[in-house]
Amino acid sequence: MLKFKALIVLDARHGVQIEPSFLMLIANIQSLRGGAAFAVFLFHLIPVFHYLGIQSVLLDAVLSWGYLGVDVFFVISGWVMARSVSMSQPAFSAAKRFATKRLLRIYLGYWPMLLLMVGYFVLFEPHRLADFGLWENAFILTERQPDLMIPPAWSLAYELYFYGLMTCVVFVTPKWRLFCVGLMMASVLLANAFDFDAFFLSPFLLEFGMGYLLFVWGHRMGFKLTAVVFVLSVVALGLWGFQVTGLPRSITAGAFAVALMQLLILAEQSGHKTFKWLQKIGDASYSLYLFHMIAVNVFMASGLAAWGKAYAIPVAVCLVTLTILLSIQIYRWIEKPLYQWSVKKAVIE
Repeated sequence: MLKFKALIVLDARHGVQIEPSFLMLIANIQSLRGGAAFAVFLFHLIPVFHYLGIQSVLLDAVLSWGYLGVDVFFVISGWVMARSVSMSQPAFSAAKRFATKRLLRIYLGYWPMLLLMVGYFVLFEPHRLADFGLWENAFILTERQPDLMIPPAWSLAYELYFYGLMTCVVFVTPKWRLFCVGLMMASVLLANAFDFDAFFLSPFLLEFGMGYLLFVWGHRMGFKLTAVVFVLSVVALGLWGFQVTGLPRSITAGAFAVALMQLLILAEQSGHKTFKWLQKIGDASYSLYLFHMIAVNVFMASGLAAWGKAYAIPVAVCLVTLTILLSIQIYRWIEKPLYQWSVKKAVIE
């Protein structure tokens, strides 16, 4: 683990190439992905549970925080992008390779889900097909949920934008890359200080930036400091949730995601890994993030939900379990092989 840390510091300061073996995905980060996707899934199940008759003030209060899984995804993405950029030297070929892999990662996981959702609308709501733009949905050209067939795909618009920014950063010499990310974050803070609302200066970019900074400076955050930041972020997040503070979501939720992620990284460095089943869900987190809305829509529109009212809790458990299992299979048989094949083909050509 000391080697891992040292190589990261060396790269951040001098642009030294990091050995890929030291940059494998950390198991606990995969688990965090799984937890984030599952949290978003449960958040979208609140109206389904209500329809089935499963209502509890405490349950609703817990599940209503599930949307923060998106903020966790943004921070993880920033961390992963920093790792990827750190292994690239400033050159057109490196930028092209970086951008190609990122675009393939997004679209080859998204398009199969989009086809499934189109199938849903054809079968159950054909009158709504005219409400959606072809290009906006095919290439995620909008962040507006009402315009997207798969509403959670709104976050992918920000992912794609951040990938574009990181592609530009690849052209910059390593010692200036951190400055570029800092400049991006400062621009966002300045724009929002003057209430300038624009997609290209969205506060969500701060969360990507936080993830990037965590990769570069995370080695300086020991357990005690991380624990303090985590507790403070939880308090700030709670105050924000109850509208006691004017701090934006990207600051409170972003700090929480950073601290949580760092705690999991430190835990793994100490030999403590999360459950393997959660890592499995983490591997399939992208498929689960997109597929769960299709499963929920089919469940509600097909009549299964109406039938399931008499067996509310067992039916709800089955819905959650089957959706996760199907997502894992979609990842195993469609998303993963399709991405691996396309990357190999793109690299060869």
